[in-house]
Amino acid sequence: MNYQESVAFIESLAPMVESPSLARIKAFLSWHGSIQNEIPTIHVGGTNGKGSTATIVDSLLQALGLKVGRFIGPHLLRWNERLNINARAIDDERFAELVTRVKGLSEKFAGEYPDLGPLSWFEILTAMAFIYFKEEGCDYQVLEVGLGGNFDATNAADNVCGTIITNVDLDHTQILGDTVEKIASEKAGIIKPGIPVFTQARGAALDEILRQAAQMESRVYSGDAPPASGTLLAGVIREHLDELLDSISLRGPHQRNNGRLALFSLSLIEDLDRPVAALGEQVVSRLKDGLSRIYWPGRLQTLHTNGNENDIILDGAHNPASARVLRVALDQLGLKRCCFVLGFYRSKDAEGFLKSLPGKDDRVIACRLHSRRSAYSPEAIMKMCKDLGVSVKTVESVAEGIEEALASRLPGETIVATGSFAVLKETMELFGWQSVDMGTPLGLT
Repeated sequence: MNYQESVAFIESLAPMVESPSLARIKAFLSWHGSIQNEIPTIHVGGTNGKGSTATIVDSLLQALGLKVGRFIGPHLLRWNERLNINARAIDDERFAELVTRVKGLSEKFAGEYPDLGPLSWFEILTAMAFIYFKEEGCDYQVLEVGLGGNFDATNAADNVCGTIITNVDLDHTQILGDTVEKIASEKAGIIKPGIPVFTQARGAALDEILRQAAQMESRVYSGDAPPASGTLLAGVIREHLDELLDSISLRGPHQRNNGRLALFSLSLIEDLDRPVAALGEQVVSRLKDGLSRIYWPGRLQTLHTNGNENDIILDGAHNPASARVLRVALDQLGLKRCCFVLGFYRSKDAEGFLKSLPGKDDRVIACRLHSRRSAYSPEAIMKMCKDLGVSVKTVESVAEGIEEALASRLPGETIVATGSFAVLKETMELFGWQSVDMGTPLGLT
């Protein structure tokens, strides 16, 4: 298969099975030599901030001179974005080769184990990541959980040296459960025996994480102070924590929390003593440089369309918790009047999102999403906005929404495209983007 054919194949598959289980992916990986355990793993789960935290971990490890594989999702424009080595997305040819190879393996596996059947598309991508990172000689792999944790395909990896559960809030409630406790239980499923857990979860969610961690004899770190550890990196972090956090290039106060999780999770890994020692007095400057160069598109990123006048902020907030974080970040940036161009998938709490984000001076342009997934109609979003007293207008596409926002822009108003990654994708495509480099900014800052 070529790249286009491989993408068409992936998109033809179901994302997950009706009865979630690790049985199939674990059996497949065992059948294929347990490749998931060839490389030490940092596993990142949680409701929001998974991708940002995984990216910070990735950048820190690279700063220490290590080769790092990073598996993330969702993608913005192209499937390649999900598989990265040292912040470079896999190229089209290798992506297609791996899809073709894993497809053949999946079909052979299904023939030998008909009760388990072929892999889902997420299982195929996860298997591809394990193969790719191993064959390219990565020193570490950073895996972002796709959904939940307990039955997520990334949870097949057992060679874990650090577990991060960023936070827990209501999202994917139709799958994970309708309470924070139920969702926390699913997300805590990635905890491995004896492996430390780092989290910013609070309240009932933290209680559930602590309960499951105790069963695994795993210690949970949930504070803002670095863990007590004798590793060289822990000493560096204790002495230079604030200046390291100040170096993070990602915008928003929440990124300091993500940075803490990333730094603390690495501080307990004794095997990092060697690269830290090799850098000597340069280690702090290298870490700061790595943190200052982090590039993570679609998270409080600015799309330059026509100089500063028509800049558009892109943010992948898609649930009430991330909407609240976005509101705080916009306020901190002094952006008090916003036009939100947005659309929502049906699986999301659109009303909760709208309660959390637009203020009295803001307006909303509700868009119809053009996606295979079921989405709220602009009219449904309009009704929610009117019930909340938010100024709103409906349009039939994200492109039309962006054009309307630019044409009717008020003095001092900031345009923010948000609500789903589909909104970001259509906005970027409107301005001619065909791909996003995962390491070097291409017009985004």
